[in-house]
Amino acid sequence: MLFNSLDFFLFFSAVFISWLVTPVNFRWIILLGASLVFYGWEKPVYLFLLALTILITYSSAIKMEEFKKAPVKKRLFLYSAVFVNLGILIIFKYLGFFTDIISQLGTLFSKGFSIQSLHLLLPIGISFYTFQSIGYSLDVYYGLRKPEKHLGYFALFVSFFPQILSGPIGRSNEMLPQIHQPKPFSLNNLGYGLQRFVWGLFKKIVIADRLDIYVNDVYSNIPDYPGSVLWLATLLFAFQLYADFSAYTDMAIGVARIFGFTLLENFDFPFISKSVTEFWRRWHMSLSSWLRDYVYTPIQFSKKKWKKWATVYAIFLTFFICGLWHGAKMTFVIFGIIQGLALMYEMLTREKRQQWRENTNPYIYNSYSWLITFMFTLISFVFFRANTTADAFLLIQKQFTTFYDIAGLKAFMVHSGGIKFLFSMALLMLFVLIDRYFATTIQTQNKKAYVLNVMASVLIVFILLFGTFGKVDFIYFQF
Repeated sequence: MLFNSLDFFLFFSAVFISWLVTPVNFRWIILLGASLVFYGWEKPVYLFLLALTILITYSSAIKMEEFKKAPVKKRLFLYSAVFVNLGILIIFKYLGFFTDIISQLGTLFSKGFSIQSLHLLLPIGISFYTFQSIGYSLDVYYGLRKPEKHLGYFALFVSFFPQILSGPIGRSNEMLPQIHQPKPFSLNNLGYGLQRFVWGLFKKIVIADRLDIYVNDVYSNIPDYPGSVLWLATLLFAFQLYADFSAYTDMAIGVARIFGFTLLENFDFPFISKSVTEFWRRWHMSLSSWLRDYVYTPIQFSKKKWKKWATVYAIFLTFFICGLWHGAKMTFVIFGIIQGLALMYEMLTREKRQQWRENTNPYIYNSYSWLITFMFTLISFVFFRANTTADAFLLIQKQFTTFYDIAGLKAFMVHSGGIKFLFSMALLMLFVLIDRYFATTIQTQNKKAYVLNVMASVLIVFILLFGTFGKVDFIYFQF
């Protein structure tokens, strides 16, 4: 069920009214029931996988607490929870990827070797709720929190419908206390939630879905376009991806706030970053912080005798996992690796770059750092978007060999509708100009109520006039 669909508006209306007339202490039942309906809307069978994750993670955490003075048994229950969650993720998301690799490697040594490719239908949101469950298990194991004894509360933590499909990846220390202490209905929360939702809806159907038309055309026909058009398509994809994913986050946060819940922020204007390190502090923040706490830090600590090379090793493994998390394709693995290599470079050259910064005009240094970071981000996003590695390398090759083809760029604009294309670019420029102001104003509520309402009203007018209506999935649904 998409946030930008009529089904969701009808669903939300029914849930909200039911939640509103239910006594505060029993509203979790309404939200849990709604979450299960929401998740099972398209494929009810995947509720069994979700239930398995919930039951195994819940019971394992209780057992870890029970055997906290028996390290071997405690560790065994941690392994069981992690094994089940990773097992579900690997079977449904990566089994086909691994069998394809085995098949390709087998043919190198034996022409008669063959293995059937096993591609299962990917349950939506599986990468998010399995990581959320694993994080909870590790928190309990390391004594960062007590296990949740209330099965219903824990089930709501894992399945909460605003965030289950594409995050933000929740943490037990921020979500479970809110479930235990539900807040009464608040007009302030309703206003904030609706404003945040409308801002996300604007980004989704006015910006991201409009850009999708041009990006999909180019990336589906890479050999037909010169480098100039491929650069433009990659630039448009960067903003499409940002607008699309941050739109989901805004809508998820907005819906959750209406019910009295505060979710983690996921974006902090990543395209203003002056380094790749800063980019990952601003982009998909719930994933990057999860990887930092549960992958990078443990790996680095385990290899602390290696000194700075422990950091290098931890960065590489963390971003290899980050790339693979995004999808069972070699393009995503390469995306993760080149991001990791860039972070390793920044770590190893930190002192030299600091010296250069101290001896360089601040404006020149910051402008150069931003430009290099943004260009690197665009090139890495080629692997994020391309259908195959061959497509990605062909696209990059053409970007650096036919980038001067202005005639081809003009022909693409005419082919894409001429005035219609230019109008879409004007909407994109408008978004770039207002993004930081609108987002900050709505998030901080630093203006009077009537100003915020006027802003939301203007967005609604833009949605009605210029929205690209249709059921276009959110990009991160594939992960």
